[in-house]
Amino acid sequence: MSRHLRLLLAVGLLLSGVLLPLSFAPAWLRAIAAANPLAYAVDAARAIFNNQLADPSIGVAVAIMVVLASIAISFAARAFGRAVA
Repeated sequence: MSRHLRLLLAVGLLLSGVLLPLSFAPAWLRAIAAANPLAYAVDAARAIFNNQLADPSIGVAVAIMVVLASIAISFAARAFGRAVA
């Protein structure tokens, strides 16, 4: 299980643009990376660090992260409720 998780994390990091900017990637790889929510967070972080606070990627990333956090919290609350009951 540990190997599979490490592979998933490595692929996720590569497709997010954390290690290399996606502008260097071919078009087909950028299309796949567009499905990775972490890529939007990385774009927003880069905009914030470059003091481009009006960049629309920040709002998109915040919206995606709020949705993902809501889903994760609902799953966690349900799992906690089942474990306690």
